Amino acid sequence: MTRPMEFVAVMGADDAGRLEAGGGGPSELAFSRRGPLTAIFAPAPSVGGLRGLLGAAARGGATARKAAGAALVARQKLLEALMRGGAVLPAAPGARLAPGEARGALAASADALREALARLTGFAQHQVRISWDAPQALARFRDAPEIAAATTRAGDGRQAFARALAQGAAALRARLGAGFAADLAGVAEATAMLPPEDEADLLNLVALTDAPGLALLERRLEAIDAIWPEGLRIRLIGPSPAITFAAVAVERPDAADLDAAARSLGLAWPLEEPGRVSAAFRRAAAAAHPDAHPDTPPGAHSGAGEAVAQARAAAALLAAAGAARAARLAAGEAPEGPFLTLRSDAEGPAAPSRARAA
Repeated sequence: MTRPMEFVAVMGADDAGRLEAGGGGPSELAFSRRGPLTAIFAPAPSVGGLRGLLGAAARGGATARKAAGAALVARQKLLEALMRGGAVLPAAPGARLAPGEARGALAASADALREALARLTGFAQHQVRISWDAPQALARFRDAPEIAAATTRAGDGRQAFARALAQGAAALRARLGAGFAADLAGVAEATAMLPPEDEADLLNLVALTDAPGLALLERRLEAIDAIWPEGLRIRLIGPSPAITFAAVAVERPDAADLDAAARSLGLAWPLEEPGRVSAAFRRAAAAAHPDAHPDTPPGAHSGAGEAVAQARAAAALLAAAGAARAARLAAGEAPEGPFLTLRSDAEGPAAPSRARAA
C-alpha cells in the first residue's frame, strides 16, 4: 500500500528543481511547481500523517509519544537535507496540504513566500542550550547576591535555610539565563526562547543567523563558557531551516466563518472590493468606542474592547482570504481553496536586518 504524501516545505523552483533532478536531495519526494515556487511532499509517517501522530501523543501514551518523537526527528533530518538545495520554508507541524491543492495555494500566497525565501537566503537557525552543574553552582556563585542573601537565613532552621537556598538558586539561574539570552540576541538576527528541558538549564534558545552572525554567536558562547568552564555545558545544535521564524501554515477558512466575518463588518463575502475591509474595521471600532454612546452609563462600556478585538479578527481574516482569492483568480486558478501564511515565534526582527553587534 502506497503511503500518502505529506506537505513538508516550500522552496524556490530553481533550488527545488536541482534537488528533483538529482542534486543530492532526499529520495521519495514529490514536487509541485507553480511559477517561481515549489511545494515539496514526502511520504507521511503514518496514515494520519505527522498531524495524527502529534494528536495521539498529546492524548497520552508512551508508544504514541515515542512514535511522534521519531517522526519529528525524521522530519528534521529531511528538512536539513533540503537545505543543500537552498533556502527552505518548512511546513508547520501538522500543516495539511494535498499535492493537488499545491499550485493554487502557491499562487494565492506567492508574494509573501517569495519575499520570505529572499529574506532567509543564507540564514539558518541554531538551538543554543546552556546548563550548569547544579550541585556545584552554589559554591561557584556563593558571592552572587541571590546566594549571599540566602546564606543569611542559615540561623532560621534547616528547612527555612534550604528553601532560601533553593529560591536563591532559582533566581540566580533566571538572572544568568536572561543575561545570556540578551547577550546572544545582540548578535543574532532574531531569537526565540524554548522551555527548559531540565532543571539544570539556564537557557534554551533558538537563534537565526547567517554565516558571519554564527561566527559572532560562537564567540559570545566562548565568552560565556569562560565564566565557568568546568561547570557550564553549552550545546550549539544546527544548522536547520528557520522553522521557528518562518513556518508555512495552511489556512482553510470555512465559508460560514467568512460570511459571518463579512456580515459583522457590514460587508458581503466574496468581497467585491477587498480594499474596503480597512474602512469597515475603522467604522466598527468607532461604533464600539464609548464616545459613540454618550448616553450609556460608564459601566456599560465594558464590552467595547472585546467588540474591537472581534472586529479586528474579522478584518484580518477577510483581508487574508480576500487577498488570497484575488491572487488565485489573477493566476488563473480556481478562486476558492487553501492559502499559505507564515508563522513566527521570533523575539527579534521579523525579517533579517543584516545589522548586528560586533
